[in-house]
Amino acid sequence: MTWLSNNIGARVYLALVISIIFILFVGGCNGGSNPVAPAPIGQIHIEAPNEHTSWYVDGIAVAIWEVFSVAPIDHYRVYLSNDDSSHWVEIATGHISLEDNNRVVFHWAIPVDFEPGNYYLRIKGYSDNLLVAETTSPSFLIQRFEVEYGPVASFAIDVPDQIVSSLDFMMTVTAKDIDDNVVMDYNSVIYLFCGTIADEFGMYYIGCTIGDGLTTGIWSNGEVSHYGFSECFLGMTPDTTYYLSVGTTMDNPLPGFAEVLYVDNLE
Repeated sequence: MTWLSNNIGARVYLALVISIIFILFVGGCNGGSNPVAPAPIGQIHIEAPNEHTSWYVDGIAVAIWEVFSVAPIDHYRVYLSNDDSSHWVEIATGHISLEDNNRVVFHWAIPVDFEPGNYYLRIKGYSDNLLVAETTSPSFLIQRFEVEYGPVASFAIDVPDQIVSSLDFMMTVTAKDIDDNVVMDYNSVIYLFCGTIADEFGMYYIGCTIGDGLTTGIWSNGEVSHYGFSECFLGMTPDTTYYLSVGTTMDNPLPGFAEVLYVDNLE
């Protein structure tokens, strides 16, 4: 019995054989009339989710399970519970395609407003509306995806390729950390630098700012846009390529340059 006790497949197979014999015996005792419906004798083995699984709100969840059942399972019901299995909420029902060896791969789009927390998944399998198999997963985590970012290390600058003397233009600046993640909560004023060489030694502060929350734009999720800046380039040399950068102080720009061609007023 040692081999049998350690072999899940063998135990399931033996249970199914015994169940089939029982059903045939009862049916035979009834003289072949009024056959007894299959008892809930099947088994479902959940591969995923497990205790190490994390699903993410507004993402695609994947559940995988295998089915062992005497009666053919024609549809499933899938449930979630977040209160130690006291209450269950149905998230899906219907026919689910079976792959080789009765292995099911189920996909579910988690709603954007879904409540994060620890959950259990329950699978129920039915044959002609008769429950023939069910099981519950270990507790697993559903959470919101949040990028962990560090301090500001650079700024990405988006401006037109060409700016015209005395004409305003749109500038958009995005705060980035050292791993190029957007620093979502950045909301401080930054200072505009310009120069003909794209490095900190060739840049100088030109007396203009962006992102002050009032007249030069409001930060939102690590990004700020503002239309203006024509006064910042008065007296600069026409038909010259300049490099723009920004910094958190008026002393030094941070990495991140935008190249623009400064031309005369076309009017």
